[in-house]
Amino acid sequence: MAQASLSNEEKAACRSDAMKLCSAAVGKPAQMNACLRDNKAELSEACRKVVEAHGG
Repeated sequence: MAQASLSNEEKAACRSDAMKLCSAAVGKPAQMNACLRDNKAELSEACRKVVEAHGG
């Protein structure tokens, strides 16, 4: 899931989760994607759907 392929709505759905769970990976799409997948159980429902839609 390359960050560039995410729509603005998808990015917005995961923004708060990304900052809370994966702040060290901000600006590093590959690491962010891995972090979100690794923390899928902790994600909001909206973000979890985005991660799953992109193969996570």
